Amino acid sequence: MRKIVICMICLMLFLNVTALAEETRKITVRLDGEVINFGDQQPVIIDGRTLVPVRGPFEKIGLTVYWNESQRSVVATNEGKRIELFIDDAKANVDGRKFDLDVPAKIINGRTMVPLRFIGESCDMLVDWYGHANTIELNNHVNSFQGSNGKYGFKDKNGKVIIEPKYEAVTGFNEGMALVFKANDEKHGYVNKDGKEVIPLIYDNDYISIFDNGVAIIKRYGKYGIINKDGKEVIECKYDYCDACNDYCDLGYEGVFVVELNNKWAYINKEGEQITDFIYNPTIKVDYHLKSYKKASKFCEGLAIVNKGNKYGYINKYGVEIIPCKYDHIGDFRGGIAYVTLNEEEFYIDNQGNRVEV
Repeated sequence: MRKIVICMICLMLFLNVTALAEETRKITVRLDGEVINFGDQQPVIIDGRTLVPVRGPFEKIGLTVYWNESQRSVVATNEGKRIELFIDDAKANVDGRKFDLDVPAKIINGRTMVPLRFIGESCDMLVDWYGHANTIELNNHVNSFQGSNGKYGFKDKNGKVIIEPKYEAVTGFNEGMALVFKANDEKHGYVNKDGKEVIPLIYDNDYISIFDNGVAIIKRYGKYGIINKDGKEVIECKYDYCDACNDYCDLGYEGVFVVELNNKWAYINKEGEQITDFIYNPTIKVDYHLKSYKKASKFCEGLAIVNKGNKYGYINKYGVEIIPCKYDHIGDFRGGIAYVTLNEEEFYIDNQGNRVEV
């Protein structure tokens, strides 16, 4: 009974650590798939609503933003649209109409913060929340449609055709790029919102990837590589496998990739520079429910699991082995701690390899 109680206490402590980490996770905001950089004042959550610095999103949408000192209000305008929000007031004006806010605009650290949902909806954009990735998406209404010829193209929010229906299949836009497919040659490429095939349809259809942080994973003639938005192969298509080492705490590629060549694994950055040698085996890692699975490890909280000689450790994004390969089993870092086993003993370590009690 005493052992059960101790286990339950440990579990509760771990869950509290994890919950705290979740609460402090960075909120990512994307406009048409492109991450908005908020600089030194990140989005905050107040009364369950996400507030963001007003200037960045409005200017990316195409509005001019200025401060009205006499009214203590922020005004965003472009041809045909005028939006005004008042500090500490749950009312706003949108094109002369009154608009109720869930949370008033506030000044935080000298920045005017407004509800993100209001920004999106006042500009006729779709607003979606992806809780698993702590990410909010703002999207213009560019939708695919099927023409009378059975093929697919795109229309804007007013129903105007912006890309004629000429593809067998398409995806939505991400970072201004959409995947398009033609069945006759079983290849895919990418178009922009002007309908230009920025990246030709030359890549294998059995592996597809959307653009994220300016790059996408592609496969050609059975080999994997990375392209940028200009279509340049920043990582040559020569690897047996390639995957993005995105941090589980953020949505995005983090700029580091794991690649396989001749059954060995290494890490490279999105500039194509190899940051480790091909010395690692495919890793077998365990999660906190003790389920084992075999795969190349991705980064979590800045560290990735690596395996040498049937022992496990961690490297950082510069390829430095921060925690040496000496453990029998190992888990991802969550809330600053990771579960490990050594000589059949189970315990937790911090991100410097120090043993910690939980």
